[in-house]
Amino acid sequence: MIMKYRSFRIGDICSIVKGTYSSLKTEQGEFPLVVTADFRRTSNTFQLEGPAVCVPLISSTGHGDAALHRVHYQEGKFALANLLVALLPKDPSICDPKYLYQLLMAKKNEFFVPLMQGTANVSLKERDIANVEISLPTLEDQQRIVARIEELAAWIEEARELRRRAVVETDALLKSGMKILFSFPNHNFQPISKLVTIKGGGTPSKSNPYYWEGTIPWISPKDMKIKEITDSMDHISEVATKESAAKLLDPGLVLIVVRGMILARMVPTAILRVPAAINQDMKALMPGKDLLPEYLCGALWAFNNQILELVEKSTHDTRKLETSKLLDFRIPVPSLDQQRIVVCRLKELQSKLDALKRHQAETAAELDALLPAVLERAFRGEL
Repeated sequence: MIMKYRSFRIGDICSIVKGTYSSLKTEQGEFPLVVTADFRRTSNTFQLEGPAVCVPLISSTGHGDAALHRVHYQEGKFALANLLVALLPKDPSICDPKYLYQLLMAKKNEFFVPLMQGTANVSLKERDIANVEISLPTLEDQQRIVARIEELAAWIEEARELRRRAVVETDALLKSGMKILFSFPNHNFQPISKLVTIKGGGTPSKSNPYYWEGTIPWISPKDMKIKEITDSMDHISEVATKESAAKLLDPGLVLIVVRGMILARMVPTAILRVPAAINQDMKALMPGKDLLPEYLCGALWAFNNQILELVEKSTHDTRKLETSKLLDFRIPVPSLDQQRIVVCRLKELQSKLDALKRHQAETAAELDALLPAVLERAFRGEL
C-alpha cells in the first residue's frame, strides 16, 4: 500500500505547553502527574486535559550525555512536571495523538536527541521542539497504523508475561528439585557445629594503600551471585592478609552471607575455589572429612527458607544471622557416596535449568527488539 504523506512542523500542528508542577513536592491527589520517569505520580490539581504527548526537556542520563529514554502519552485531566512539555494536537483531523506518540517514541533519537545542548545539564528547548518537522499520512492511515501497533504490542506484552511466569516456574522447579534431593527420612539431622569449622572475615584499613594493591580476591556479599567463586570485584595484598582482619582462606570452603539487607531476600552461599579473604559480613564454613563442600552448599540453598526464619533485624534495619543460630541449624548428613549422588544430580538439574534460563534470556532479548522493529516498519508504511 502506497501512503501519501504531508510534512508539518510540530509547532504548527500542536500547542506546546510547559509543565508547572514539582516532581517531588506536589501534593498527592486524584490526578496523574506526568514526570520524566516511566511511572506516574499524582497531584491534587490538574494543569491540562489530554490526549497529549509529553516530552522531557532534560537528558534521561545526565552526566553531560544527550539521551531521551521515553516520551509519554496521557489522556484526561493531568498535571505535568516542570521538566516536560505537552504537545496537544490542534486539529484531530490532521494528527491523531496516539500516532504522534508512537512516531515520536520511535524516532526520539532522530528528532530530539541531536537538538539537546549543554555540558552538565543537557536539555531541549521548546522552540527546537516546535521546529522539528514530521511527516504524517492521512488520518485514516494513522488510525490504522496505531490499531496495528497496539495489536502487536499487546501480543508482545502477553509473550513477556508468559516468559515472566516461566522464570518463576523455573525457580520453583529448582527449589522443588532441591527439596526432593535433600529429603533423607532415615537419617538423623545433625547441627552444623558438628560438621564444620567456622571462620570469619574482616576489612583491611582503607587508610593503608598497600593493603589494596594486590591480586588476592577479597570477597563481599556483592560477589555472591554465582555458585563458585574464583574472583571478586575487590583485591588485597598479601601484606593485608597478615596484618589485618582479612585472613587468607583455603579453597574448598563454603561461604555464607550472615549480615546485610541481602538477607531480606535469601541467604546466598557459594564454594570458594581459590585462595581468598572475606569481609566481616560473611562466614566461611570448612567441612569435616564426612561432609562434601558441594553437598553443604546445596543443603544451605535447599533449606534457605528455614534459615531465613533465624535472621533478626537490628535497630539499624540491618539483618543478621547470628553465628550461634547458624551453627545450631541441622541438616541431613547421609554417607559420602549418597552425598556424591545428590551433588551429581544437583549439577544435572542446575545444568538443565541454566540452559532453560539462557533460552528465556534470548527470548526476552528477541521480544525487546520486536516492538522497535514493528515501529520502524510502521513508519516506513509497511504495516
